[in-house]
Amino acid sequence: MRVARFVLVLLLSLPALAHAQQGFRRTVREALSEFEAGHWAEARTLFLRAHDIRPSAEALRMAGNASYEMRDYVRAVELLEASMVQQENPLSDESVVLAEEASAAADRFVVRLTINTRHPNVRVDERSVDPSQPILLERGEHLVEVQGEGFEAYRERVEMGEALHRLDVQLRPLVVSDDVVAAESEPQLIEEESGSRRGLWIALGIVGAVVVAGAVVGVVVATSDSGPPFGANAPNRVVEVLGVR
Repeated sequence: MRVARFVLVLLLSLPALAHAQQGFRRTVREALSEFEAGHWAEARTLFLRAHDIRPSAEALRMAGNASYEMRDYVRAVELLEASMVQQENPLSDESVVLAEEASAAADRFVVRLTINTRHPNVRVDERSVDPSQPILLERGEHLVEVQGEGFEAYRERVEMGEALHRLDVQLRPLVVSDDVVAAESEPQLIEEESGSRRGLWIALGIVGAVVVAGAVVGVVVATSDSGPPFGANAPNRVVEVLGVR
């Protein structure tokens, strides 16, 4: 039963395989025609499309050659190196030698940047990159940015002219300025000052009330023997003493 199922699946897949093979060969012929005409961008696109139809190290190698002719040296190195490690439909020994020679030629215009930092948020030319791996760049000036939460951001344009370039980036802890601290504490100081003033006025009010109460008691005591009994006209005496009337 297992053998029968395998044969059935194989028979059903043969038309699809034949169609894919035809599409691969047709696309390769178109790519070679564009390559021979010097249409490098079109040739690279078609070689990569052929590789998508059926994995092919040779198609990757030719796409790398087209990239070299376009002076896209970074992409050339990437594709040529990928062609040499392609396991399915690999390069022949002769093609491996050709890929190595082409990769070495493209390497003359490429720098491999290594960024030594413990912060993973790294951008080169405003493009996010993985700092744990060497970064392929064309030789020249590049904008490098490193950011970390709680640290001052690193942003610098770096000239890279060597084949290998190492950049050590250690971010400085973010320090809050004295002006910011003062601005944040100013409302609290104003609130404390306002509270102190309220306390002062309350204290003065209490003292004033005590003084008035003492004066009233003194008047009442002083007049209690000569005047009428405490009750009927005592409020009038208090009003006179306070000078309201």
